[in-house]
Amino acid sequence: MLSVIIPICNEEHAAERTIRGVYDVLRRAKEQFEIIAVNDGSTDRTAELLRTIRLPHFRVLTHEINRGNGASIMTGANAARGELLATIDADGTYPYEDFPALLALKRTLDVPMIVGARTKKGAAIPWIHAIAKRMLRAVAEHITAQHIADINSGLRIVDRELFESFLAAYPQRFSLHITLTVSALLAGHTIAYEPIDYFPRIGKSHMTGGLRGIRHFFLFLRQMKRISQTRVPSATLATCQNCRSSPTSGLSCACVRSGG
Repeated sequence: MLSVIIPICNEEHAAERTIRGVYDVLRRAKEQFEIIAVNDGSTDRTAELLRTIRLPHFRVLTHEINRGNGASIMTGANAARGELLATIDADGTYPYEDFPALLALKRTLDVPMIVGARTKKGAAIPWIHAIAKRMLRAVAEHITAQHIADINSGLRIVDRELFESFLAAYPQRFSLHITLTVSALLAGHTIAYEPIDYFPRIGKSHMTGGLRGIRHFFLFLRQMKRISQTRVPSATLATCQNCRSSPTSGLSCACVRSGG
């Protein structure tokens, strides 16, 4: 079963649309699934709106105070019943319509994680965020010696077993997805990437620049140092079942789709 985890904080304008969109897409695809929305201490009308959603296989978990995106995903994962875990942001930026295609590709390639890489032409990533992404990716690629098409995409599907093997490393706030990506690569696992669209968010952005952005970058560097110092020995490097290549070739997989 697929457990879709949606961390939500102050997304009154987009959360319901995202939840219903995910539900409709997976229902039409005839997948066995559940949707877990984690309300992370929202102070707008998010909690009120979530209480009005009545859908099969849907439930809401609540943090009374804001604990962070990483903590929200871990709360959802702890409550999940599926052997596959998926994440998607609630702000309308990710194409939930791509879930069936990502699932199909993951099964075809037989990889433990597939990531929706925001590399399609026209993906609406703000330029300041694009610059920051390139910097983060450059550091992570240096550490892992692997190509990383999208280091912190919030749209991905991962085997529960793989996700749980790095629980001790996940941060409460600063990007769990970055930690999962880098930890998996350092441990010798194969990650596949599929190009996706990325849309302007619905509602007010939660991102801030200036000193906070600089602080986040140094948090990232500290997290990368911590991960690299506690890396799992890669005695059993994974081999892609599709192309039979080793990830030591410098790519996550020889059949990786970076989309340019």
